[in-house]
Amino acid sequence: MQARWIVVADGSRARILERREHNQPLREIGAFGNQMARAGNAPLRTDGDGRFFGNNGRVQGDTSEPQVLPKEREADNFSRAITDHLERGRNQHRYAQLYLIAAPKFLGRLRGSMKPPLGKLVEAGLPKDMSTARVEQIDGG
Repeated sequence: MQARWIVVADGSRARILERREHNQPLREIGAFGNQMARAGNAPLRTDGDGRFFGNNGRVQGDTSEPQVLPKEREADNFSRAITDHLERGRNQHRYAQLYLIAAPKFLGRLRGSMKPPLGKLVEAGLPKDMSTARVEQIDGG
């Protein structure tokens, strides 16, 4: 049996667990952290809101909120970092099956950042935040 990888994640942390043989316990083989996800939106901003200009080039005084909040952009970057790691593992034939356990919104981000060859290895996804659970809890159900 080839190894199975299990990704347990939320928007601020992710762990990769591995099971080599069917009767062996899970073991943690990697961890990622996203400190910026805990910071909120304000610290991630680099400048003021955008301004609308009239035809004459003068500021009209209206501002706009960014279309994508900085926290959302950071969560997308974090999901891409995780899937890049998973892609490297796939290319190195380190696992044959992939399982995803993630907070519902982040599970969608992970799936959305996967290229088709990686997505085909996903056997199942569980929309549940178990990112702080012990390995024994994840292994037991």
